[in-house]
Order: sequence, then C-alpha cells, then structure tokens
Amino acid sequence: QYYPPRFATPNEAAAFEAECTKTVAQLLALCFPPAADSTRYHCSGRIVSVDSSMQWYYLGCALCSKAAIDYDGVDKWCDDHRRLVPQQTQNFYKLRVTVDDNTGSAAFVLLGRAADLLVGLTANDLSTRFPYQRNVLPQELLALEGRDFTFDVQLPKPEYGSRGPPEFTVLAVTEQEQPNSCSPALGRRARNAMSHTPPPNSPHKMPLASPYVVPTMPNASVDHGPSVASPSGSSQLAFSTPPRRPYSSSVSGNLLRTLQMLMCRTRTSVQRKRSRRNHLLRRRKLVLQVLRVVLQLLLKKPMFR
Repeated sequence: QYYPPRFATPNEAAAFEAECTKTVAQLLALCFPPAADSTRYHCSGRIVSVDSSMQWYYLGCALCSKAAIDYDGVDKWCDDHRRLVPQQTQNFYKLRVTVDDNTGSAAFVLLGRAADLLVGLTANDLSTRFPYQRNVLPQELLALEGRDFTFDVQLPKPEYGSRGPPEFTVLAVTEQEQPNSCSPALGRRARNAMSHTPPPNSPHKMPLASPYVVPTMPNASVDHGPSVASPSGSSQLAFSTPPRRPYSSSVSGNLLRTLQMLMCRTRTSVQRKRSRRNHLLRRRKLVLQVLRVVLQLLLKKPMFR
C-alpha cells in the first residue's frame, strides 16, 4: 500500500511534485543503468495504441489478484497464498499500451484496479461479453486510444539478462481534463484541498493549496504551534505544522491499537495451542501404529516352542 509523504509547507510539496514529474524520455533515461527504485513517478501522455498481440486479461486469485496457475486441469494454484484456490479465481486486466508525448514513447502496463477505473468495466464482465481473440480488441479498449492521461508509474525491477525496451507498471491513472487537479502522490486530502473553493463570505481568502496550510481564525482557542505569517502581511493564512489531535481522538486511537494488539496475541496463542494439540495427536497416532505392528508380529510368531 502506498502512503503519501507529509509536508510542512506548500513549497516542500511543490518541490516534491516537480521532482517526481517526469517525461517519457526522462523515465527511459532512469532505467539505464537499471537500479532498484520504488519512487512513484508521474508522467503525462497520450495512449497511441493498445497491444492486441497479447491476451488483455489473465486468470488470477480473487483475494490478491496474483496470477493463478493451472494445477491439475481443474484447480488453480496461487503462489502468493501457497495453496489451491479452486472457487476464488476471476479475470483481471493486463493491458500493454504505448504512451507518447513530445519527448518519446514507452510501453506502460495497466493491471488490476487501475485498469478497471480506466476502462469502466471489470475484466471479468468484459471477458464474458467479448472472449479473447488474437489481434482483436473490444471497443471498450479501443476507445482508450487518442486520450490523454496522467499516469503514476513505477520503474521496472532490474532483472539479470533482461532485454528489450523497459515496461513501466501503472499504479494509478487520472484524466488530464480535470481542472485544479492535484497529483495522486500528495494523497486524497491534498486533492480535496486543491479542488475546494471557499464561499464568498468565508474567512478563507484563497483555496488551500495543501492539507497542511492551516487557516488562522480570529479568537481561536486552539494552539497549533509556531507558525509563519503569510508574505502578504495578512493573518488569515499561516503555514504551520498539522493541528494536534483532540484528547478524545488520541485516546480512542490508543484504545483501538490496544484492542488490535490483544486480538493479535489471542489469535497467536490459539494458533499455538492448536498446533501443539495437533502435534500431540500425531504423536499418539504414531505410537498406536507402532504398537499395532508390534502386536501383529508377536501374534504371528510363536513365543514358546
């Protein structure tokens, strides 16, 4: 799961945004030499084509969306769960698209939830209506060509002996037509703050550019810590640290964490008792089998001549 970073000022957020925003040519340059990089980059471009030479969906585990391997012709095996998942499989998207901007073109791979939001239909529903045919794509996928998007991508993992152009995995995708949109790397709160427009009579003179721009109200009784006044001299807005949580919310959070820890410990103790009981049962069964064999040998062989 991706956790967005926290920023104390909008300048830090803007600097992080500028550092993570790359063109296609810059993304390709980051892949050579290959290195392990888990940074989430943003790239804007147009989908030129959708690859029809490969199957656009795959059969995966419904719990983790990883590929399910055929085990015996009937059941499927999930490598992530290390067990058979016969009734818990469904189809997931695996779309390879070519994204182009003014600097170059690259192959992006859309998987799972990101592709579902992009197409508007799940792969399970679309595959039942339009079964796979080589070099033939449904109209729902062809409609993606020629549209502009902003992709959140991750660099490919370095693999020994890998050849060919790199393929970037898409983590999230948004339309470029949305006004006042904020990068997904800043999280949901930042996007809501950017799209928020205060009413005319609101004490906010401008929309908040970051979730950490705290409005300073007159007669405020809550101390938010040290702050820096705005450059314009107005005291309506001040850049400050995030507001402190109320005492009730902190107590409820601590209580929730304590309950979760107790539940985890209880579950662990139950599992240990269950495993010990199973071990004793197996040992008892083994001893009984040995005694049975010994008795059979004694009964077959006469003890006295």
